[in-house]
Parts: sequence; C-alpha cells; structure tokens
Amino acid sequence: MEDKTGSFDQVIQPICNAGLDIKYLYSFIGEKEATGRVAICAEDMKKAYEVLKTSGCELSTQDEI
Repeated sequence: MEDKTGSFDQVIQPICNAGLDIKYLYSFIGEKEATGRVAICAEDMKKAYEVLKTSGCELSTQDEI
C-alpha cells in the first residue's frame, strides 16, 4: 500500500461494496519490504480474496510478509 492519502480506502471500499463484514484488521510494515500492509479478516475470506484480487490490490501470503 502506498504511503499517501486514500490508499487504505482502495483496500476497504471493494470489501464494503461487496457487502462483506470485516471482523478485524490491523496494519503493519512488511519485514522483507518496508511497505505498509493490512491484514484483514472478513466474514467470507474466499469472497474477500476474489474481490480484492479483482480490484487490483496486491495480495500477499503470510510467507511473503
């Protein structure tokens, strides 16, 4: 996620627009790359993954972080 105003909105809005509830989320800095990251737990993780992937968000696995 870029360090600029509105970046977080690009991640959250597609999930909200799909009608998914977010159970929790937290932000952090990646260990391998010093970039902002957000971990999200949504009510339907498979659907959230597809929504984020389709919206152009860069997705990472736990091993990549």
